[in-house]
Amino acid sequence: GVVGQPFNDAYCASKFAVEGLMESLAPVARRLGIFVSLVEPGAVKSEFVATVSEASDTVIETDGAYDAMRAAYEKAVMQTYDEAAQSSAQVAGTILEAATAEAPMFRYQSSDAIRAIVSKKLVDPTGEAGVAMSGARLP
Repeated sequence: GVVGQPFNDAYCASKFAVEGLMESLAPVARRLGIFVSLVEPGAVKSEFVATVSEASDTVIETDGAYDAMRAAYEKAVMQTYDEAAQSSAQVAGTILEAATAEAPMFRYQSSDAIRAIVSKKLVDPTGEAGVAMSGARLP
């Protein structure tokens, strides 16, 4: 939910919405002793990408204007998945870390690769500064 991706408009919008919802809930929940955490995985080895690619071929109809861009993007995504995707177990480890932390951070990235991407967009990749800023308005 941090970085938009071409040809993934609706998917990214839904993830950005979850980020916004959690950012809004985190300061209030924390006042009640509840920590809200986001786990932000990067590419994960699964059937998801292949399934989405197959479905998009049957659902998306264009006049050809986007075909070359989409093909190049899908090729680059598949290369990333082949070279840098992490396992579901690695993501589960990050979820376990967040779930068992005494004072969980707001954001957790599940790999150094996604942490580098998030860090380019966010000055505070943990999200703690944002939670503190919003929480400062609460009693």
